[in-house]
Amino acid sequence: MELKLYDFLLDFQTFIIEEEGVRVVKKGISSRSESFIEFEYIGSTINYKNSSKLFWLLISILFFLIGILVLIDRLKGGEVGDNAELFHFVTASFFLSVFLITKKNVISLTLPDSSNAIDFIGARRNKIKINNFIHTLIQKRNEFMVKKYSNIDNLLPYNQQYNNLIMLYNLQLLSKLQLQDKINELNDTFAQKDIGISQNASPIKIIGFNNSNEN
Repeated sequence: MELKLYDFLLDFQTFIIEEEGVRVVKKGISSRSESFIEFEYIGSTINYKNSSKLFWLLISILFFLIGILVLIDRLKGGEVGDNAELFHFVTASFFLSVFLITKKNVISLTLPDSSNAIDFIGARRNKIKINNFIHTLIQKRNEFMVKKYSNIDNLLPYNQQYNNLIMLYNLQLLSKLQLQDKINELNDTFAQKDIGISQNASPIKIIGFNNSNEN
C-alpha cells in the first residue's frame, strides 16, 4: 500500500508498506531523504499537531493596528497620505496569508513514550486517507509481530521467547488467555526437550578411567 502527501510549502511525502516495515520518502524544493522503519519500531499512538510561526501573525496584527490608527486619524481630519490605511490593511492581509499557508497540520504516529514519530503532513486536507493508511499500517505491523514473536522454537532460549510473549501481551497483540496458552506451550516444549536430552545422554568417558559397566 502506498500513500502520497504534499503541503503548500511544496513538501512531498511518500509512504510504502513493505514486508518488514514502511519506507518513507521525503522531498522538498532542494532536498530529498529516504528511510526505512521496521515494524518493531512503529507505534500505535496517534497524535494531532498544529505548528505555525507566530512571527507572521504578529506582523499582520501590527500592520492591521497601524491601519486602524491611520484610518482614525484621517476621520479626525489629520493629514494622512493617500490610501495610507489601505496599504497597511493590504500588508496585514499578506502576512496573515503567509501565516495561514505556512501553518502545518500533522498527524503523528508514535510509540507510547512519544518516540519514533512518523509525521504525516497535510492532515486537515487528507485526514481520512491518512487514517486509513495508519489503520492498515498498524494491522500489518500487528500481523508481522505476532507471526515473528509468538511461534515457539525449541532452538531459541526459553527466557527470550518468554519475554517476546510478554511484549506481545503488553502491546495488546495477545489476550491474557492467549498469553497463558502460549506460555503453557513454551513450558511443554522445553519440558519435552529436557526429557529428550536426558534420555539420549550417554555416559561421559574419561581417558584413563575404567567404567565399571563396561565389559
